[in-house]
Amino acid sequence: MGKKIVIRKSPSADTRSANHIITKDELEKSTAMHVSDVAKAMNWFAEKLEEAGENHDWTKFKYIDEFYEQFHREQETGHGDWGENPDGWYRKIHLVKERHHLTNGCPEDVDLFDVLEQIADGVMAGMARSGSYRQEPISKDMLEKAYKNTVAKLLGMIELKE
Repeated sequence: MGKKIVIRKSPSADTRSANHIITKDELEKSTAMHVSDVAKAMNWFAEKLEEAGENHDWTKFKYIDEFYEQFHREQETGHGDWGENPDGWYRKIHLVKERHHLTNGCPEDVDLFDVLEQIADGVMAGMARSGSYRQEPISKDMLEKAYKNTVAKLLGMIELKE
């Protein structure tokens, strides 16, 4: 799960949660705490994105023999069965084990990191391979689910101190 993000209660940073009249000094300190807390969350986001980038397409390396066999068959015959063969490397391994192929097998706990990885994958692959991007749209429901799951994951990382 990783190291927890430790934050301290700061009810005086907002009029809706302040339980007394706040001094200017107190407001400044509470605001600084809030900015620090947001920076911690953003750093966690950055770490998650870095992990996604470093682990992108890991199944192509771990299962290189199966990947190469299907790739080579496609080149030789034009029938690599990328999407059709349920027992082929692409469907059985790559789409099942990789989180970023959202239109082919969205994980139940999809998050915004998966969404951003799909965007990065599609844009980079399209531009490097053919010079154009082929958009893979995702549904509003999937985006909302990814948003909620990302919030839940961040909440799970927080340790709130008095």
